[in-house]
Amino acid sequence: MTVPGTRPRARKTLRATVLLGVLLAGATAGAGIVTAAPTSPIPPRLSQLSAEQQSWRDSDGVIWCPAHPQFPGCKPSGPSGPVLGYRYPAEDTAFTVWVRIAGGRR
Repeated sequence: MTVPGTRPRARKTLRATVLLGVLLAGATAGAGIVTAAPTSPIPPRLSQLSAEQQSWRDSDGVIWCPAHPQFPGCKPSGPSGPVLGYRYPAEDTAFTVWVRIAGGRR
């Protein structure tokens, strides 16, 4: 790397500083990727829910995330954000995602 108007010693220091910065950025990013917790997949059908998870369903068959944040696929949302729920119909078809906005459904 050549920077016009600098002395050789200053260029050497600059090169070492840039190299150290790149190495630190790579080490930090790598550690963040390695330590990220894997997410568990959302069970696609009612029959694949545990007995406890099946008991979380409301009268419409929906598991609402604010009531059960530990359910796979649920993430914390702000107080003004949409509320997610996963509907598992009794006929064991694939789940659908419900979104409640300002007190409404879907």
